[in-house]
Amino acid sequence: LMMRTYAEDTTATHPCVLVTPDRVLANRVALLLQRWNIAVDDSAGVPLAQTPLAQWLLLLAQVLATALEPVAFLSLLKNAYAAGGADWPQHAPAYRTFVRLLDRHILRGPRPEEGFAPLLLRAAARPDIAAGLAHLQNMFAPALAATDTLARLRALISLAEQLAATPEKSGPARVWNGEAGEAMATVLAALLEHADILPDLDWQGCADVLATAMEGRRQL
Repeated sequence: LMMRTYAEDTTATHPCVLVTPDRVLANRVALLLQRWNIAVDDSAGVPLAQTPLAQWLLLLAQVLATALEPVAFLSLLKNAYAAGGADWPQHAPAYRTFVRLLDRHILRGPRPEEGFAPLLLRAAARPDIAAGLAHLQNMFAPALAATDTLARLRALISLAEQLAATPEKSGPARVWNGEAGEAMATVLAALLEHADILPDLDWQGCADVLATAMEGRRQL
C-alpha cells in the first residue's frame, strides 16, 4: 500500500524501492501491485516458469499429452502467442474469429473424443470452422505422431513456432524474442543436447521434464 501511494504521487521525484532477501515476499508484493497496473522492475528477475511464454509452452505439452482436452486446447488457442500460422487458410474466418466460433459451436456441450477427427465430424455442417480445424490438424500431426523423447521435444519446438507465426512475423521471431524467449531457448537447447540420456518419455513426461528444467531459472 505504501508503494502504491508513492506510485500515485505525481510530485515524487525519486524511485521507491523494496529491499528484501525474501523472494516469496518480493513476489507477493509484485503480484499485489499488478492489481493496480503497477509494474515492478525486479532486479532479481522473474522465475522463468511464471513467464507467459513458459506457461504457454507447458500448456502446449499438456494439450498434446491429453490429445486435445477441450478446455486446455481452447486456452492454448486463445493465448496471445497463438496466431494460427503464417499460412492460415483464406477460406477460414480470421484466426481469432475462428477460435470464438470453435468455442461456441464445437467445443461446448458433451466432451468430444480424443483427437481432431471428432472435432471435424462436429464441424461437418460448418465448412468455415472445418477449414481452420483441418489446418490445425496438419500442424499438430507431426507432434502427435512423435514416438520418442527427442522427437517429441523437437516437435514441441516446431509446433510452437508454427502456431505462433503470423503473415507478418515468423514464429521463431515471436517465440524466442526478448529475455524470456532467450532463457527458454537455452533450457530447450540443453534438453535437446541431453535427450539421449533421458528415458523414453510420453508427452506428459516431456511436460514434467520441461517444468523441472525451468526450476531455478529466472528471466532477468
